[in-house]
Amino acid sequence: MEKRNIAIFCIYDFNKKILFQHRSKNAPTLPSNWGFFGGKIEQGETPRQAVIRECFEELKYNLIKPKLIIVHNFIYKQYDFTYYIFVEQYNPDKDLILCEGQNLNWFNLPELNKTNMIDEDKYVAKAIYDRLFISVN
Repeated sequence: MEKRNIAIFCIYDFNKKILFQHRSKNAPTLPSNWGFFGGKIEQGETPRQAVIRECFEELKYNLIKPKLIIVHNFIYKQYDFTYYIFVEQYNPDKDLILCEGQNLNWFNLPELNKTNMIDEDKYVAKAIYDRLFISVN
């Protein structure tokens, strides 16, 4: 089983929505699915360094203070994943330029449940949503 350490970034807005990526039809994993922005943590890289790099590569957006809120392990098909999930509130004064995937969109939890997304990512999205918006209120 192949191990994959993934740095995930969740940018959220003032409307309590999280930004997600619609993966390309030819993506090597989860093609045409909605999912998180982020990617593989390279050798010698910390999860924080990886999430900052991935955010710039995928959206040309500079994270300022990404906060690690969840480390989540799961197995999907032939992969043993560890997600390092960082969050940061979106600065609407900065543009998002999609460089990977076929689309991006802001979703709240009920909207997200209607998308083509693997169940594990929906579970993680709920955990993020609960930590960001429910536990603090």
